[in-house]
Amino acid sequence: MTSRRKFHRVQWTGSLRVRTDLLTRRASYGSILGTTTAEVTVVPKLPIQLRAVAGRVRGDAIPPEERFYLAGAGPRGEWASRWFRSRGTIPTRWTAALGGDGNVRGFADARPSGRKLVALNAEIRTGRLAPAWIPLLGALRIPVIEPHSSLFADAGQVTDETLALRDVAADFGVAFRTKPLVRNHLVLRADLPVWRSPPEAGERPWKLRAVVSVGEAF
Repeated sequence: MTSRRKFHRVQWTGSLRVRTDLLTRRASYGSILGTTTAEVTVVPKLPIQLRAVAGRVRGDAIPPEERFYLAGAGPRGEWASRWFRSRGTIPTRWTAALGGDGNVRGFADARPSGRKLVALNAEIRTGRLAPAWIPLLGALRIPVIEPHSSLFADAGQVTDETLALRDVAADFGVAFRTKPLVRNHLVLRADLPVWRSPPEAGERPWKLRAVVSVGEAF
C-alpha cells in the first residue's frame, strides 16, 4: 500500500508606501502605494511568485517622478538603484526596465504612466537554465553566471482617468536571469514578452520582444 503526500507552502509579505509634498507650488501631491508578494510552492523546485500592487497619487502639481509607471520603476526608483541610475549608459537600441510599480514587462518600450495603478504579476521560476526533463539541455551548466529560467504573465493598468477592465494591458513570456553576482548584489535579467495585449498599431500580439533589466523583477 502506498500513499501520496501533498506539498503545499505559502509565504507572503506586504508593504505600504505613503509620500507627500505640499510645501511648494511646483510640487503639490500626495501618493499611496500598496504592494503584496507571495511565494506558493505546489510542485517542489517550481515556486510560483505572485505580486499585486495598487496605488494612487493626487494633487495639482505632480512631478514625473511621482507618477506610476506600467512597466517598471519610475525615475525615482531608477535613481535609487546603484546599477540603473544613469539611463545614458544603456544603449538606446535596448529596451530596459527596473523592477517596480506595474512590472507589465511587455510595455517597457512605451513606459506609459498615470495617477492610478493596479497590476498583477506571476512568475514560475526554475533553478536551472532548462528543466531537468529536457534531454541534453537539462544538464547544461554555464559557469559563473549560472542562468535560471522562468515563465511569467503580467496584467495591469495605469491611467489618469477611471480604471476600466476593458483597458487592462497584459503580457506573457519567458525570462532568464543570472545568479546574484558582485558580492551577491547584482542580478542580470532578460525578459522576453512574446505576447502582449493590446499591441501597438500595425503590430501583431505575438512577437519576440526583449527587455533587459538589473535586479529581480519583483
